[in-house]
Amino acid sequence: MDTSKKNKHSIRLPVPPEYEDLVNDMLRVTVIQATMFFMYYISSATCVDVGGYITLQVFMLLGVAVYWLLFRKVVLVTVPCADDK
Repeated sequence: MDTSKKNKHSIRLPVPPEYEDLVNDMLRVTVIQATMFFMYYISSATCVDVGGYITLQVFMLLGVAVYWLLFRKVVLVTVPCADDK
């Protein structure tokens, strides 16, 4: 998917095209987690566990990678069309 025309900034990474969705999902999870951590940090009166955040981030990125590199290659999920009836 070529989104470079829609976005102001484009980052070219030296990865094969079939891994583009993997990289985008990993970046998406990282941004969501970082935003959640920041919001929790500014709203919490107690000390925030940075080590726990990093561990959770690594586990989530590992899960995304396992999905794209293993599960998606083994299991095919289909949705029946209206024409299939």
